[in-house]
Amino acid sequence: MDIPSVRHALPAYYVIASAEASSNLARYDGVEYGHRSKLDDGSEETYARNTRSEGFGAEVQRRLLAGTFVLSAQ
Repeated sequence: MDIPSVRHALPAYYVIASAEASSNLARYDGVEYGHRSKLDDGSEETYARNTRSEGFGAEVQRRLLAGTFVLSAQ
């Protein structure tokens, strides 16, 4: 038995999982949920960047970036 679409299963999984992770973890910006950075210079952008870089590891950041790209692509 040969299923032709099986070779696309793993790439499809990574695209869907990255998009879902990005969508679900977007709320963890330190305002309502998640880690809050102690570094604060008054800028919301800097605060969010510091919070996410401190709270998420390198692999999670890579997956979030990939998921954000997938969700923003046409």
